[in-house]
Formats: sequence, C-alpha cells, structure tokens
Amino acid sequence: MDRTILVRYMDACALVEETEADLARLKEERKDHAVDSVKGSNPNFPYEPRVFRVEGVSYQEYLKPDEQKQIESLLQKRRDAAAMVRVEVDAWLNTIPIRMQRIVRARFMQHKTWDEVRKSLDAASPEAVRMEFERFMKKDRERDAADAGDEK
Repeated sequence: MDRTILVRYMDACALVEETEADLARLKEERKDHAVDSVKGSNPNFPYEPRVFRVEGVSYQEYLKPDEQKQIESLLQKRRDAAAMVRVEVDAWLNTIPIRMQRIVRARFMQHKTWDEVRKSLDAASPEAVRMEFERFMKKDRERDAADAGDEK
C-alpha cells in the first residue's frame, strides 16, 4: 500500500459526502414545484371573477427526465468510485498490526498532527511515531514488490 492511497482516502471520503449532498439537492429540486394563482373570469355571462390555481416548475430549474437520470447516474458512479477507494483502504487497514492501524486512523482518517498521534499512543516523541510509520510503509512497499515478483 502506497502512502498516496491514504491521501486519496481523505479526498474520497470528502467526495462521497459532497456527491451525496449533490444527489440530495438534485432530488429536492425535482420535488420543488412552483404554485401560484391567477385571476380571471367566467367565460359565459355573468362574467363573475374567478381564481385559478397554476402549478409547475420554473424554467431555469427544469431538466428533462432523461437529462435528470443521466446526471443522477453520473453522480452515483462518482460516489461509487470514491467509496471503492474507501473500501480498499479499510480492507488494507484490517491486515496491518493494531498499533499501525491506530497510527493510520489517527493521522490520516482523523486528521491529527503527529504530536496529537504521539499523545494518543503515549509515545516518546512525534518524530518517533512518524519514523515508525515511515519504516512500516517502507516494509509494506517492499513486501508488495516481492509479492508482485512472486506472481510473475
């Protein structure tokens, strides 16, 4: 697992939330109807005044149903792709030692500084925690490279 995947994880989490908000907004706009009333009169004698109810959507907000479905489909694909990055990192996280899980979760998923990570782990210094993480990632990359070499 490369360190960049952890950075992508943070972006993926944010993108999932933003896309879900876009989908909710799109569905809400679909429900949003304008309602108004207009005055008129009876077409026949005695021509008394009447009030007519008019409803619909405003022209700016209107999307054809097939356009709406296309936009919704694209947003769902975007959300699903970002969610797959999250799943990939969560699956990897379950395969590493517990201490390293705590470091990765605190630093990359909870956005803590190295000093805050040190405090939560009761470590000697932030630099020691960072170096422990760096050493682990280096070993993990070497292990991945060796596994890739074995497959060939």
